[in-house]
Amino acid sequence: MDFYHLLRRSASQARRTVHRNMATQTNATVTQISKHLEVHQYHPDTIDSRGPRPTVVFLPWMNATQSQANRYRELYATRGFNVLTVWGSLSYFLWPQWAMPLATELADFLKDETRGPLLVHSMSVGAYLYAVTLSVISDNPDKYSSLVSRVKGHVYDSIVVGTLEEMARGVGLIVAPKSTILQQAISRSCLLYFAATKQHTVLPYNRFIDVVHNSPFKTPKLCFYSRNDVMCLPEAMERLMNHWRNDYGLDVTAMAWENSPHASHLRTDPETYNSLLNEFLKKVGLDKLPLNLSSKL
Repeated sequence: MDFYHLLRRSASQARRTVHRNMATQTNATVTQISKHLEVHQYHPDTIDSRGPRPTVVFLPWMNATQSQANRYRELYATRGFNVLTVWGSLSYFLWPQWAMPLATELADFLKDETRGPLLVHSMSVGAYLYAVTLSVISDNPDKYSSLVSRVKGHVYDSIVVGTLEEMARGVGLIVAPKSTILQQAISRSCLLYFAATKQHTVLPYNRFIDVVHNSPFKTPKLCFYSRNDVMCLPEAMERLMNHWRNDYGLDVTAMAWENSPHASHLRTDPETYNSLLNEFLKKVGLDKLPLNLSSKL
């Protein structure tokens, strides 16, 4: 069953709603595939005789709301894409084994239920869920070989990258964003937890970090981060980008703001964000998609 027919399943097979997006009020047919996967179809599935439209795989930050996610989905809706949103939870980070069913579901869905080009846009801890998915794909190269030619590029925005201490600090910020004391307590507890569960947490984390460094998808990258972000450590981000450039010869475009909140760069500087995204889509050949948006509500 392809992407087009999936969106036309009966109500008993998939829950379907029509959703108004906040920014441009474009209609979308929204299909809830599962508790993890949600498809926003803004456009017909095909572009005349040119074949299937591209799909953005969007992995937002933890605890993102629908209205916050809409702002990023709209970036792509107005550029001719449909969007597959992947929702996770903090528990998938704290116990990686729980993330494996989601990762397998996503990899299988991309292989079996979508057509056409794919672009990945992951943010904050959403990049962790994508890393778990990459590990599933890397461990089953024959099964997912068809994805290699379809994944055209990656947008990494404020991805959580760095040491265990930095990841523990990130958990504290996610759980208690308004309390420094509670953040510190949670971070210390996380480090104790990682030490006690090394076999089930630290070792998988190292595997996921490695698969991001050496992804089966050798595509151009667009990276957004800031120098004051304690969850996306600038030095670690720059080491990762240099690895992609120097070891694989990949085209990596980066924008580092001096002062911009975590996962908020689109709000901080929308003009630069949009301009770089336009240039990136042109680079990967996904910039001149004819629009056929649903009518305004």
